[in-house]
Amino acid sequence: MAILGLIFSILQLRENKTGLAIAGLILSIIGIIASSVIIFLFTVGSIFDEAGKTLLKAERSIVLIKTNVDYISKEGVKIKGAVGGGSGVIYSESGGKTYILTNRHVIDCKYIHECWGISNQTIRVMMFDGKIYPVLNTYISPNKIDVAILEIAKPSDGNYAVPEIRNSSKKLEKVFAIGYPSFSVNAREYSKEIGKITGFRDLITDDGISFKVIDSDAFITFGSSGGGLFDSKGRLLGITTWGNLHHSYAISMESIRSKEDFQTCGPQSYLTDEGCTPYCSGAITDDLRCTMPCTGFYCNMTKIIGDDNRCNDPSQVLGEDGKCHYACEGKYTYCGGQNEYCFSEKCTSCPFGYRLYDDGLCR
Repeated sequence: MAILGLIFSILQLRENKTGLAIAGLILSIIGIIASSVIIFLFTVGSIFDEAGKTLLKAERSIVLIKTNVDYISKEGVKIKGAVGGGSGVIYSESGGKTYILTNRHVIDCKYIHECWGISNQTIRVMMFDGKIYPVLNTYISPNKIDVAILEIAKPSDGNYAVPEIRNSSKKLEKVFAIGYPSFSVNAREYSKEIGKITGFRDLITDDGISFKVIDSDAFITFGSSGGGLFDSKGRLLGITTWGNLHHSYAISMESIRSKEDFQTCGPQSYLTDEGCTPYCSGAITDDLRCTMPCTGFYCNMTKIIGDDNRCNDPSQVLGEDGKCHYACEGKYTYCGGQNEYCFSEKCTSCPFGYRLYDDGLCR
């Protein structure tokens, strides 16, 4: 239209029709402006559409982590079925498994000194589509850096994303903090906050190991721990770990080592300063020790070998009831009551329905 209007104006000028020439020129200008606006809107729309797809990929990498834990408080109180959790970021896949980065304090109350020990724990993750998967194993970052890796079976539907990882960033760069902040009991809402990088820090763990942290004003709140800090292209820059009303802090991907450098204790144990500690499936004593039920007649002692050739089993002696019994307190003595054990070389009985534990108490 703009070209036709320009040709029309030239022809009218040749015929000295100035008014029509001006009208054609105006039409040409309008056509040029309209074409430019259409091209601009198309370009901007394409940019926003591509940005939206990039951000959606980052969003689909975020998971909600749910924990259910039995633990012993610092005061020695036994807490059963405590519910907690945070956020996580899918970051790799291998051998039919999917791996998720999060903060260690999301899954380990002992790490931040909120409990004395863990007696049992289950961890689950909810994907972007709402499907829930049990955690098969956990891996803990070396040097007490607040990072952990969760392992789940690779989802079959593929309705999630694995973001590209970026190990460097710049001050004032635009970023997105994505996670699942907690607003009330049993209530979570997916959150995406926009901000910019405001600085960088080099922090030191109690073990004297330094690691890098990214400061930003992309606001995060309780429950967002373990979520992701992404750049404008959806690349993962760090794991959001701490925050306040004005700043959030993410452990840089530059400081997160490979899974092979992490320590794992298996599904039935957790990591402490002393090493891998099994979950206590028995009972916790008043002095906060794990005690287990006795699994046989002899408890907290070695088996006594009797000296009575009237019984086929050399560890037994013949009782006054004409039956053979396991020896206790000596080669020729035995325990003749109901629900009895030989505990520390002495006969010990428990009431009906109770079991003897290796601390000598019936429960």
